[in-house]
Amino acid sequence: MFEDANTNGVQDDGEGGIADVVIVLDGVLTTTTDLDGRYAFSVTTEGTHQVAEIDPPGYVSTTPNEVEVEVLLGNDYEVNFGDVAESPVPPCTCPADTSEDNDSPARAFTIKVGEALNRDFCDDPVDWFAFSAQARTIYTITVSSWGRRADTFLALFSNGGHNILVANDDYEDADDYSARIVWTAPTDDTYYIRVTNRAGLVGCNTDYTISLQERRLFYIHLPLVVRNAGSQAYMARNTIGVSPPGNAAPQVRFSPMGVITHTCPDEYEVDDTWTQAKPIRPGVIQVHSFDSDPRHYAADKDFVWFEVLPVHVASGRPITFTAVVTGPPVRMELYDSRGAALHITGSERLSWTPTAVGRYYLCVQPEDGNLAFGCANVAGYRLLLEMDEVRYIYLPLVSRNY
Repeated sequence: MFEDANTNGVQDDGEGGIADVVIVLDGVLTTTTDLDGRYAFSVTTEGTHQVAEIDPPGYVSTTPNEVEVEVLLGNDYEVNFGDVAESPVPPCTCPADTSEDNDSPARAFTIKVGEALNRDFCDDPVDWFAFSAQARTIYTITVSSWGRRADTFLALFSNGGHNILVANDDYEDADDYSARIVWTAPTDDTYYIRVTNRAGLVGCNTDYTISLQERRLFYIHLPLVVRNAGSQAYMARNTIGVSPPGNAAPQVRFSPMGVITHTCPDEYEVDDTWTQAKPIRPGVIQVHSFDSDPRHYAADKDFVWFEVLPVHVASGRPITFTAVVTGPPVRMELYDSRGAALHITGSERLSWTPTAVGRYYLCVQPEDGNLAFGCANVAGYRLLLEMDEVRYIYLPLVSRNY
């Protein structure tokens, strides 16, 4: 266990050991390093063994915190870990933006069509906006997470901000953690936008831009003449919705700087958006870690996907996710095949009865206000999916007299 002053991952001349660091073997046995940073374990079984380091207070790793070793009895194996003293978080001031008191629907800041507003989560992780919408008009709401610690979640409400209509996190064409909603207003009314920052992060480097665009539908009524449809010809009207020239919503493509780092990635990374999700199989436990430092970057989150088949819908039995945490509490939420939030959430257990087949996504993130991060043994969880097993029986097909 050495102090990696130049952070190159190897012990160079002049880089001494670190004492009293906890080292864990196979998640069970522990020891601490001596004054020279040395440690040792003796094993009596061959095969794969895992050695893990727990970062001491005030240090961050420059090498992986977990190492697997294939052991043959009678041999010695060397596993070194490097840490470096953590630089203090530089002090920062976060001046309030021009709508910093928009913390509830009653205090929502009015945004107009065509505006792009620069805002931040300086004092709290929730901002509200309001806009007047016209019926049969398509509105595009985009939130660009360009602050390094910004990972925005976007939701649209009616009824004074009480009824949620649609929500989005990490829209499909984005290459970052921005959010977007494309929605057609059913009636003339005032609607409310809520923008939140993942994990409740506040303070410096939480900047974002919110923009509102519209595309109106104009209706042209054309005569439709039907011939030879009987003894009498008749005329009917057909309504076709078209967009007027020059009024299409601009295709704004942002280049934000929102960043999630991975200091101790689990085997499923990168899985920070629903488009990066890896599959999860029923009955197979996955071990994940939250390893992005939320003091400097956006908080880590993990996505997995699973398939709902007709048999799962027909059975009427719930699908259950269970998260056994080894660190901060977690929050789970479900998304549909297009990445839209289903407003189905849970803490360490989520149970849901599907009504339609298709691919679905589960997001797991640290509960708001928890800033712990690290490897799975410090800031992680074990995720289990339970759902009806689908079995296939193949029968022979016998053809006669052919």
